[in-house]
Amino acid sequence: MNNTIKIKLLSDSETLKLLQSPKFNRIKPDECKDCGYRTHGHNADGRNADEHNADGEDNAEFVRRIFIIKGVKKDKYSDDVIQKQIGSFFYKSLLIFAVFFKSSDDQFYADTASCPSPKCQSTNIIFDLEITDDLLREMSQLSGHPPEKIRRNIEKRLTTKK
Repeated sequence: MNNTIKIKLLSDSETLKLLQSPKFNRIKPDECKDCGYRTHGHNADGRNADEHNADGEDNAEFVRRIFIIKGVKKDKYSDDVIQKQIGSFFYKSLLIFAVFFKSSDDQFYADTASCPSPKCQSTNIIFDLEITDDLLREMSQLSGHPPEKIRRNIEKRLTTKK
């Protein structure tokens, strides 16, 4: 027997409510792969995004669209085959290039974004983890290391990666 996967776009109010959850919103849109637009940090051209975007616009946030996915068993949320099938649907049916899968309160979601630059509006967006004090405290509890040591290690890895 085949299970049917159903995908539904959340309303604006449902999306806002979900985005208010710090755990859900820890991983968020960071950079447009097509034009290099970023809301924070540095654009692909090396300029500070907080001062000036790739196309000179104000620091507009990425436009988020979140979909709830029904018909996938919880133990299959991270399954590569399932995610590729769903990602293919998003690309072929909705022209959404990048989909970030998340779960929250036993629900399965697809988080998507589009570039706010009027010249681009791509859906080929890179999502990244926001390192907050709350996250560092949680990591500290799990690892037994002080939050500041964890922050230093993360920063050290980020600087050696460049």
